[in-house]
Amino acid sequence: MKTGSTFCLSVILVLLLSACGATPTVTFYLISQNKHPESRQIGCNDFLVPVQKKIETSKTASSVMETLLNANPVDFGSDLSTASAIKDQYITLEKTTEPKDANDTTPIGIYLKTNPPKGIAGVCDTPRIKEQITQTLEGYSTEKQQSFTIFLDGSTTAWKCLGDESGLCS
Repeated sequence: MKTGSTFCLSVILVLLLSACGATPTVTFYLISQNKHPESRQIGCNDFLVPVQKKIETSKTASSVMETLLNANPVDFGSDLSTASAIKDQYITLEKTTEPKDANDTTPIGIYLKTNPPKGIAGVCDTPRIKEQITQTLEGYSTEKQQSFTIFLDGSTTAWKCLGDESGLCS
C-alpha cells in the first residue's frame, strides 16, 4: 500500500471513530511545584501542567469545567494539585452558555460563583485559579473556534480584577 493510501485510511479511521461516538478527551490544567515536560511557569514557583481525561458525556464547556473543578489531582501525578479555592469549592461553576450553532458568534459564557467563607488561600492561589481556568477554556474554545467570556458572581470585571489589590482595577 502506498504512503498516501495509508494516510487516507488513517484519516478515514479517525473520522469514523469521531462519528461513531468515540469517548471524548478533555485537556485541563493542574499545578505542580516541579517542572514537567509540557508545563510552563506561572508565578510563585508553580508550573501549569496539562493533563487529559476521558469523559463519559459529550464535550461541552460545562463538562470541561466540571472535569477541572472536580478533578482529583493525585490521579494524574503525585506532585500535582489544584488551586485551594477550587479544591475547597470557594469557586464553583454556576452555569455555562454555548453558541447555538457554528454560525453563532456569541462567545462561550462561563459563570463562576464564589462561596464564602473559605475564600482564597493566600496571594499565590489567585494566579493558580485564573491560569487553571483560563488555560483549560482556551484549549476548548480554540477547538470549537469560539471565544469565551468568564463571569465571576455575574460580572466580567470581578473576574478581571480577582486578585488585584491596588484598588484601581475596574
